[in-house]
Amino acid sequence: MPQVSNTKPLTISERVWGRADLNLMNGYLPLQMPYCLEGDQFKGLNNLLDEMPVIKKDGSAGLIASNTFRITAASLDDHADTFLAWAQLIEDETTAESEKNKLAMDLAVAFRDYQYLKMGYLFEPIHHGAAQGSEELPPQIANPLVLLAQLFGQKPWLEYASGYVLMNSIFGQQITADKVELIRQWHGGPDEFYFQTVHSIIEWETPKLFKAIHLLLDGVEHNKDAQIVQAVQTGIDVSQTMLAGLKQMTKLSRPAFYSADVRPQIQGLVGNCGDGKLFGEKGVLYNSRFFADQQPKYINDIRGQTGAQSSIIPLLDNILGITDFYAKGDNPLTKMLREFRAYRPKPHTDLLEMVEKAQNRLQVRQYLKAHYPLLLAQWTNVVCQFREFHFYLAMAYIVKPGKAQPQSQSRGVGTGGSPTPKYLPQHVSESIDALKEALAAVDQTNLCDIERNIFNQLDEYAQKTAGENKSRSEIVGQYLEDSSRESLLDDAIQSSKDKMETETEC
Repeated sequence: MPQVSNTKPLTISERVWGRADLNLMNGYLPLQMPYCLEGDQFKGLNNLLDEMPVIKKDGSAGLIASNTFRITAASLDDHADTFLAWAQLIEDETTAESEKNKLAMDLAVAFRDYQYLKMGYLFEPIHHGAAQGSEELPPQIANPLVLLAQLFGQKPWLEYASGYVLMNSIFGQQITADKVELIRQWHGGPDEFYFQTVHSIIEWETPKLFKAIHLLLDGVEHNKDAQIVQAVQTGIDVSQTMLAGLKQMTKLSRPAFYSADVRPQIQGLVGNCGDGKLFGEKGVLYNSRFFADQQPKYINDIRGQTGAQSSIIPLLDNILGITDFYAKGDNPLTKMLREFRAYRPKPHTDLLEMVEKAQNRLQVRQYLKAHYPLLLAQWTNVVCQFREFHFYLAMAYIVKPGKAQPQSQSRGVGTGGSPTPKYLPQHVSESIDALKEALAAVDQTNLCDIERNIFNQLDEYAQKTAGENKSRSEIVGQYLEDSSRESLLDDAIQSSKDKMETETEC
């Protein structure tokens, strides 16, 4: 895989996430462990965020619980000019590289903090029973948020990597969901905590995944068969570890509480603006002077925080050639999947594109299909299980209503604004097609007993899951049209859960 030239100056985002290269990034994790801004200047900001959650870290009720966050936030200083000055120092050739890196990370953690301030301000009314959130974001929040989003080339909303998970997680000696420390929270209850930290421990594995993919690309390019086998097996092992981490979700974050305590405030504007929805037709008025005309602006076209903004499965799709099985042409769901790339740090997006191009150039999928089709099938199978489990989570956590779910919150639309009943089953189907193609390339006459057993398990999984996926999709669609079919949905959720809890690794 070609190396990126190091002569070009680093962007602010690259100083935080690394230059797009499998060897120059810390997986998808930031290069430094995240923290809070220090100094007297930011005491008010930190105190406001510490006091914000419904349940604070000490267990007492916070500002959102008493419906006083927006009132308290009125006294917050506008730090936009400070952040702008930091950005200018980064561009100054006389500033030391170490100082530039520190300033970039300071801007990144500030961006995270203002994403949370935005959540607190806009969604506080929803927590207290209002049909809609606040319609306006004040200058002391909007100015820094819009500026920071522009500096990082991202959206002035809540995003997965830069706000909710990766820039918000501190890892200790034990990498388990209960040992991750979250810097910021909106609700503060256990269901929100574990919903976030389960994602954190999955992302922790990405440096190992990057190494495996690098070895695979190098092996294919230079015909190093032993290295290829080792790389693919490592990729399978790491991916299975990630899947096992994700499967803890149902044990740690309860569906009924997710609907009320987690889902509302991570939603976006796409699919949630208009009559009877979370926001008015125009969306949210950002009182910011950092737009092109320096005037406040209504925004209604930003997607919400979603696991689809994670770069893990897109990376696996790219290296395994599953991307080739995406629906072709002007398919709205494929377009939406590509659109999510704009909600990631630029180095993540650039890395995805680099790996996709390398896979196409080296024909990695074709090479594996010709020489190691069973290994290709095993790795593809993990992606299938990821997507199948994600569809199960959507059924249990989104489609079926939970405790005190806001009526203005659509059960047919994911937090990223995607039509859940169509989006997720399509990608399960596409992944299964990739698995079937890999299995079809296996020469069954030369399989040993262990390989034969693996092949049979994978083949049975592919055939069974294809039918189940279609059935679940139909049941979800019927339920959304007629909620009296709830028993069918309950049965589909339970059968999915039972299946995925008993699935064995191949």
